[in-house]
Amino acid sequence: MKRVRATYLALLMSCLLLVSISGSAQTSTTGNIEGAVSDTNGALIPNATVVLSGPTLIRPQSSTSDENGVYRFLAVPPGEYAVKVEASEGFERFEQSDVKVSLSKTTSLDIALPLKGGGSESKPKPADPPPTAPTSEDQKLAQTVERGVGTKSKYSVADLTIRERVVDGITILDLEGKITDSGGGAALRNAVRGLLDEGQTRILLNFERVSEVDESGIGEMVFSHKATEEKNGQLKMVNISKSILDLLAITKFIVVFDRYDSEGEALSKFNP
Repeated sequence: MKRVRATYLALLMSCLLLVSISGSAQTSTTGNIEGAVSDTNGALIPNATVVLSGPTLIRPQSSTSDENGVYRFLAVPPGEYAVKVEASEGFERFEQSDVKVSLSKTTSLDIALPLKGGGSESKPKPADPPPTAPTSEDQKLAQTVERGVGTKSKYSVADLTIRERVVDGITILDLEGKITDSGGGAALRNAVRGLLDEGQTRILLNFERVSEVDESGIGEMVFSHKATEEKNGQLKMVNISKSILDLLAITKFIVVFDRYDSEGEALSKFNP
C-alpha cells in the first residue's frame, strides 16, 4: 500500500510540475544568472562556491560550479545583486556587485579567478550586454527586506509578504497575500530554500493571512516539502483556509502535507 501511495504521489507531482512549467513559461516573473568559473588561462574550475546576495533576497543563496565550471541561479526575482566566488586555497576571492536580473532573462556572468599572489585583480570575462532597464512590471515585482521589531525579517514580492520568526528553535514563516504564479510561489520556494541552506530544517508555514493559492502555488508548496525532506527536515503548515484545503483536495496533494489548526499544536508535533 505504501509503495502504491508513493507511486501515486510521484505521478501527481509530475503532472503538477508540467502544469507549473507551462504556466511559468507564459507568465515568468523571475530571471536567471549563469556562467562559468575558470582561472585566468581559461581552465575551468569545478566545485567553486558562488554566493548570490541582494536586497531582494531574504538571505544569500549559494551554488557550486559543476565539473564543467558552470554555476546557475534559477528563478531569481528581478533586481540588482552581488556575486562572490571562492575556489580552492590557490585562487583569489572574486566579488562583483551591480549584477542585474530582469524578467524572463538570463544574465550571463563568466568569472576568471587569478592565482593568489599573481598581482592581478579578479575581473569577469566579457558577458552579455546588460539587461534592459527595469520596466514598470519589474518595479511592481520589486522585493524589499526590512528589519523590524518582532520579526527577524520582512520579505515582500508581488502579492506575497513573508515574515520570519523563531519559536523554540523552529522557524515560522508568516505568509500574507497570494501564493500564485505572479511571483508569490517563487518567493516561498526561495525563502524555504534559503532556510535549508542555512541548516534550518524545522519549518512551519503559517497560512493565516494567505488569501489565494493557485495550482502553481501548490506546485511550489510540494517542491518546498520535497526539498525539506531531502534535507531530512520537517515542514508543516498551520491555519490553512477552507478554500485552500479544497484546492489541495482537488489536486490530491492534501495527503502530502502535515496540517494543523493552531500554532501551538503544530509546534508540539515537531521532532527534536
